[in-house]
This record gives sequence, C-alpha cells and structure tokens, in this order.
Amino acid sequence: MPRKSSGMKQSSSTVQRSKSKGASLREWLLVISGGLTLAFTAWGLGGVEAWTLHILFAGGVLTFALALCPFPECIRSPLSNLHFPLKSLQRLVRWPFFWCSLLFLLYLLAGALNPVAAVMRDERGWWVEAIPPVLAKWLPGSVRSDYQPMNAWRVLVSFSGSFALIWGLWAGLTRRSSTLAVLWCLLLSGAGMGMVAILQDLTESKEVLWTFSSSNPRFWGSFFYRNQAAAFLNLILVLAAFLFFYHAVKTRAKARSGGPHFLCFLLFGLSAASVAMALSRGGILFAGVISLSFLGLLLIFMLQGLIYQNATIATLIPVLLLTAAAFLAIRIIDLNAIQQRFGDIEAQVESLDQNLRTLRYSSDMGYGARSLGAWLGARFFPLYLSHVSAQLSGYFLSQLVEMAGEARTSGLPLCP
Repeated sequence: MPRKSSGMKQSSSTVQRSKSKGASLREWLLVISGGLTLAFTAWGLGGVEAWTLHILFAGGVLTFALALCPFPECIRSPLSNLHFPLKSLQRLVRWPFFWCSLLFLLYLLAGALNPVAAVMRDERGWWVEAIPPVLAKWLPGSVRSDYQPMNAWRVLVSFSGSFALIWGLWAGLTRRSSTLAVLWCLLLSGAGMGMVAILQDLTESKEVLWTFSSSNPRFWGSFFYRNQAAAFLNLILVLAAFLFFYHAVKTRAKARSGGPHFLCFLLFGLSAASVAMALSRGGILFAGVISLSFLGLLLIFMLQGLIYQNATIATLIPVLLLTAAAFLAIRIIDLNAIQQRFGDIEAQVESLDQNLRTLRYSSDMGYGARSLGAWLGARFFPLYLSHVSAQLSGYFLSQLVEMAGEARTSGLPLCP
C-alpha cells in the first residue's frame, strides 16, 4: 500500500508540473503578443493608416485568444493534454470593466448596422443627408461613409482591438514578472517614440517618421495629430512614474545603490520634454499635473531615504538627474512658444460654446461614433465644399462635449 500511495503522489506531482509548464508557456506567449502589440501602439501612426489599425486589431485578438483558448500542456500529445484556463475566464467575468466595454461594443455595433445619414458627393464637394433608419429609429445610429478615412465600422474595429488586448492582458497575466515585462515593452517603445518626435522637430521634418506625408503640419512623432501624441506620452509618464517607485522600493529593500528606476526617471524626463515641445495645451496641462505629483512623491521618497544608512548615494543621484533635466529643458524647450499657445485660448472657448449648443440638437441615441463633425457640417454650413472637412477638424476641439453629442444619454454611460 505505501508503494501505491507514493506512486500516486508522484503521478499527481507530474501532472501539476505539466500544468504549470503549460500555463507558463501560455503566459509567456501572451507576454510576447501583448508586449509587441503595446509596443506597436507607439509606432502605429495613431491608427490613421488602415494597415496599422488592422495590425493592432490582430494583436489584440491574438492576445485575447492566448489568454482564454485551450492550450496543450504537452507538445507531444497536444489534443489529449489540453489546459482550459478557467481561472482566467473567471477573473475576466468578474471584472466590471469587461461588461461595460462589451456593452459599449454592442452599442457601436447597433449604430453601425443602423445608419441614419449618409455622406453624399458630387462635383461641388460632399455633404450629409438624412436617410431612413435601416433597423429602427429608436436604436443608435451612425453616418454611412467610406471605411477610409473613417466610418462606424472602423471605429468598431478600433475599439474591439483595444478592448480585446485589455481583456487578454487582464485575464492572462498572473505573474508579476510577466506583467513587468509587458509594462517595460510599452515604456521603452513609448519613450523611444517621444525621443524620435524631438529629433523630428529638431531636424524640421516635413513627414511623419520622415516617411509618411501628412496634410497636418503639426504632427508629432508617429501621430498625425499632436494632441493624440501628447495624450499617449502622458500615459507613458504615468507608467514611468509607477515603475520608478516600484523598482526604487525594491532597490531600497535590498540595500542597493542602483537599479532600473534611474532609467525610468530618465525616460520620464524625456517623455515630459516631448510633451512640452509638442505644444499641445491639454497635453501640457496634464503633463504638468503628472510631473508635479511625481516630483512631490519623489521628494518624500528621498527624505525617507535619508533615514537609511546606505541610501545617501541613492538619494543624491535623483537630485543630480533633476538638475541635469532642468538644464536640458531650458536649453531645448521653447518656453515662449508654450506661452503663445496658452495665450490663444479664445478660440478654444468659442469651440466649447459651439459644441454645447450643438449638443441640444442631438437625440437620445446620438449621431454615432466619430460622426458629429459631419452632422455639424450639415446643420451649420450651407455650402458643402471639400475644404470644409479640414476646417471642421481644426475647429471642434472639445472632445468631451463632442463625445456627449455622438453617444448622448444611451451610449455615454457605457464609454469606458
């Protein structure tokens, strides 16, 4: 009998080992897929080009599939040793964001299937005409237009890929090391994009990434619009600050004088400088709040470090880095250009007032995602020339109010 029990224990341990190997292989494949997809977001041209949007969509779907699809525990017999990630599925189902984002995708799908207006063109230019709803008037609506540059189906693809990536990472990442690997992929890629944006500005490049032509001369980095680039770099700022304190605490606990948190500090300064040089008013405001919060927490962290005997050097290094960063900021960043950008605020206020007045005309189901600009052209501009779209894109900058007009009461609460 004891021999049988020992044999059973050995077989059970072998099964547990094989399951852990299968789960570990699945998770690292998910790290590769999710990490590369997140890294590509910094160089995907903001999804303006269809092929970049489709790459991001494929990466998100692949990451989601790796997180939830059955995976073989043993390569020799893959069909007889499938591992079903029930814990990952339970983690995803219990996440409120999953259901909120899923309902939002269904809302977008209903709008795409139910166009209530269409973009018309002739030799004079383009305009928007109302059409009978395809499904029902009470359902969400959209504007029927071409996939390139934008329509409801393209918006659905964009959000579906993003949500699939988020779902896959949330459900599939169970180890701290794999989570850190994914975050570092995003940080290095995003900060690298910020550095390339600075180099483009210094070399006075006329093309995005020195390759792609842009009708908007105020592009930044790999983004055709500097506001989008600044928003992305602000996300990199938050990530750099988080990883800095995470690794700094680990380094202090192990009584070390160096660590990867100093690299995070440098990447934070690089990204902040890139936001400042992008001259995006909203981006600069958010970056200023993030930077001041980071510096305040850093001051508290350094004062705490003086209590430890071996933390003097680790405390002085951030001070030196801050001094060097301030010197470089004064030399590189055009402070006068920033002052001029914030001095011209009347156009922004007028844009906000225009969007607020337009919001009164939208129905409970809205006009569909990314279609408010076309509807505004139909309501307020009697002459429908081809150059109107360029004027609209530069005029309606109040994105929050614009989103309210597009989604209205039924869709806005579902926006994640």
